[in-house]
Amino acid sequence: MFTDSYRSWPDAKTKCEQEGYILAQPDDSVAVNLRKKLYEEYGDRSVAWLGARGDGSKFVYVHGGLALDNASPLWHPGSSGRRFGAGRCLLLIVDGPDFRDHPTRPYLNNPCSIPVYTLCEGDRSLAWLGARGDGSKFVYVHGGLALDNASPLWHPGSSGRRFGAGRCLLLIVDGPDFRDHPTRPYLNNPCSIPVYTLCEAI
Repeated sequence: MFTDSYRSWPDAKTKCEQEGYILAQPDDSVAVNLRKKLYEEYGDRSVAWLGARGDGSKFVYVHGGLALDNASPLWHPGSSGRRFGAGRCLLLIVDGPDFRDHPTRPYLNNPCSIPVYTLCEGDRSLAWLGARGDGSKFVYVHGGLALDNASPLWHPGSSGRRFGAGRCLLLIVDGPDFRDHPTRPYLNNPCSIPVYTLCEAI
């Protein structure tokens, strides 16, 4: 969590991306424990931005498009079921009267313009694999085995296009892309992007 400055939601989103992250998108199952962990680590920091904003009828995470349940018991009283316009964004209550009165209801929606702290998470934990594009397909550099362009392992949007030599094969390890498509771990991206390295013995 960045506590160096208070930021609006757009500025918090930009800060996370500048640091190589995205605004946090916690699973509902960990939201209460996350709040407790942040309180233990940072003390009274009141609230922090998460990565969802209103679309007129609900709150949607900007990475992956997952919608929050309007009737979720995690909403702070008064926040659920109303005020879902694009000018409203999702907050996590870390401490203060709102938390002490409702310790298991950490989600709050407020105007995106208010300045609070910034909570980021790793953006699509990724690792390089040993294949790169040859213009029409992905080929492993050792052995020359080609990947099937129509394989069900490709992440949606990655297969059937962009196979130039400047694109390489990634394995999705975690993050919103994994949670949305847990059985589709292959992604192709420009070979120049910095991610983790996955090796095997020759």
